[in-house]
Amino acid sequence: MKYALILLFIIAAFGLGWVANAPKDKRPRSETLQADTVDEKAVARWRAKTRSMTPRETAEAIYRGTLEATPEERLLHLKQSNLRRPDLDDRIAIHYMVLSLDEDQILDTLDSIKGNHSYNYLESMLLRRWVELNPEAAKARYLQDPEDPENRRLGSYVFTNWSRQDMAGAVNAIQQLPPTQQKEQMNQLIYRVMRDDPHRALELQLAYGSPNDYTYRNIFKYMAKQDPAVAWEKISALPYAPYKRAVEGYFDALKEDDISNAFTQLDSIKDYDTQHSIRRSLYNHWFKQDTDAALASLVHERQPEHMLQLWDVTNEQAEAVMNWAQANLDGTQQDEMFANALNQMIRNDPEQAKAYIDQLPYGGRYRSAMSQLIIAEFEREPDAAIARVQAMPDGQEKRDYLRSILNVYASNDWEGAKAFYATLDPQSQRDSTYSLMSTAADQGSEAIIAALQDTDSYGEGGQQAKERLLQSWSSRDPWATFEYLGTEGFGKLDKDNQRTHLRNFARQSPSEAATWLDNVEEDRHPDMVRTVAEAWLDHDPYEASLWISEMPSGESRDTAVESMVNEIRKSDPAAAFDWATGIENEEKRYNSARRIIRDWDDPAAAEDALLSSDLSDEEVERLLKAIKND
Repeated sequence: MKYALILLFIIAAFGLGWVANAPKDKRPRSETLQADTVDEKAVARWRAKTRSMTPRETAEAIYRGTLEATPEERLLHLKQSNLRRPDLDDRIAIHYMVLSLDEDQILDTLDSIKGNHSYNYLESMLLRRWVELNPEAAKARYLQDPEDPENRRLGSYVFTNWSRQDMAGAVNAIQQLPPTQQKEQMNQLIYRVMRDDPHRALELQLAYGSPNDYTYRNIFKYMAKQDPAVAWEKISALPYAPYKRAVEGYFDALKEDDISNAFTQLDSIKDYDTQHSIRRSLYNHWFKQDTDAALASLVHERQPEHMLQLWDVTNEQAEAVMNWAQANLDGTQQDEMFANALNQMIRNDPEQAKAYIDQLPYGGRYRSAMSQLIIAEFEREPDAAIARVQAMPDGQEKRDYLRSILNVYASNDWEGAKAFYATLDPQSQRDSTYSLMSTAADQGSEAIIAALQDTDSYGEGGQQAKERLLQSWSSRDPWATFEYLGTEGFGKLDKDNQRTHLRNFARQSPSEAATWLDNVEEDRHPDMVRTVAEAWLDHDPYEASLWISEMPSGESRDTAVESMVNEIRKSDPAAAFDWATGIENEEKRYNSARRIIRDWDDPAAAEDALLSSDLSDEEVERLLKAIKND
């Protein structure tokens, strides 16, 4: 009678539409299945009883009723299964054992493993079975506190079961949950629905899911396995955002079932990037299934080096790719594919890679491959790699390898790289200085300043290296670079270096670069103004025009206006002509005006602008003659 009243109460609560305050299940446990209550004698008796049977056979016998077992013995048998990392037999045994439990025993067992994440698989099986036995009680338990972490897994089984009976009701109930649980439970529901009914899963995903969600990929993989034609028709009707994921899922299914048909359908993909990505995916799958056939097909690809991502191939496959690349490709395509495959072989087995490299004919391919091997060896065993190179005959090849090692060294250990540099012979130092200082630009301001102050000790290439380092630094952090240089340091630079640093500064902060122009010597000022103006005009023509308009008259302003005119003369010739007429220098004014009028798409408008301008009669006549000659 008591259970009947509770059941009626739960049904009534759901009839009102919500059971958030439904009472927790407080049924007394008639037979408690606590693990600690099983004594040693019981264990011995059970082992004797099941000695001739495997755990799976024992569980199946209990389930089918051919072996009697007390509740304690059932739990004991569960404990004897591999619950932490169950294999297939363990999972089948657990499945049979859970099926043999009644509701009270299921709830008792859930209580006994509560909070122990080592038993996740068993917990999932128990929750799923409870939902099957008493869906209303399970539903009530979950809805009492859907945000309780202990209830989250229960919710996924509740809504999966609910959706089989009443999809609209399940979806509506999910929409009433707290926001975090709404998304999680809807995603779980869609995932569980898609296996049996991917079309229904698609409807739910379109209505409630994210447009870029990977769920579309899984949905269309299942859909394509059922009916590829219908799946493709659905994909064609999708909006842009989910299209790529859906296409990926569709071709995931095709490449497993019929890779030839998958390649045939590639041209049906709407955009190039997605088509290119899928083509690579197909080749990667095919390469692992049938290396020779995939390589034979690559001959017909325009960019075969982009088709393979060789991250998990065997040495034999890597060697096949390198041999194929040398036989069928040339130029950068051959270089890229060969290098990728060789890197994989080096990672798998450096000694086999060394043997393969040794049989290559001496030349550029050999030197490049050996450099790859040495760098890879240096990253694993630095001393061994250095010893290998130092043992080589003196010459440019040896120096090139030392420079490669130094670059890798400097990227990871700047002080160690400097110490290694000091051990090199003078010629190797000269060859390596430039690369070493370039790498220093990535080490941060303190390391850069230290390197700049130490360039005199780097030999003949020190000054060139210093210039390179400053250029790299100003492209990354012009503020720190100009603070370090100051007015005096900037003034000591030659014109080309000044121009480079100001250009780098103006690309990141044109207004601050313009302010710095006050520190530039007068004879270089117009040239530096042009550098800043061009960078600013490229970034923001309007703000640049305001700056130029406020400049005092003179050669620097004329230079800035010339830059302005060149920037806008094709897009807005009328405005460009107005600017050009304000240039003070007569020859510069004439040349700018002539270029504008020559390129003006509307000759009549150009002539009207010229005749109505403030230019002198002599200038107008000269320009009119030039127009006729042009």
